[in-house]
Amino acid sequence: MERLTIGQMAQLNSISEQTLRLYDKIGLLKPDTINNGNGYRYYNIKQNLVSDNLPQIYFCNVGTILRKNNLEERRFFSSEVFVFVDKNSVKKELTLEIPANTYLCIYCNEFNKEKDYINRLLDAVKKNGYTIIGDYICEVLTELPIFEHNERGMFLRLQVPIKYS
Repeated sequence: MERLTIGQMAQLNSISEQTLRLYDKIGLLKPDTINNGNGYRYYNIKQNLVSDNLPQIYFCNVGTILRKNNLEERRFFSSEVFVFVDKNSVKKELTLEIPANTYLCIYCNEFNKEKDYINRLLDAVKKNGYTIIGDYICEVLTELPIFEHNERGMFLRLQVPIKYS
């Protein structure tokens, strides 16, 4: 596995060595290894993907919308993706506001479990006699690649607008 010095990692990602030291200090991106003798930091080449995504992690929540009819028929397919933005930074005609409502929510910490959690959400709607009154929203609250387990580190909020019967 290829090791990168802090300088190589910084150059590869167009960031400073100081930024990498800060990421290490605050626990955001730790070096793969640190030489005990000289204190040099070494990064695994796979960590390059992590550092590429760090600026976006803080500034962009994304998600998908599943239309009500597909949700009720448990057809879990969506072709619509959205990005949360500050309403003052984008032209109004390019935005769609998610209506304020009562939402039934469940949180999920693995991308691969989303369908299981949607089913749990729908089961709760049925069990409690709620009525679905809009489209399902899956919001990615945070995402960080985790290479130790070969999976995507995601924390999702799954939600559907309801009314009490």
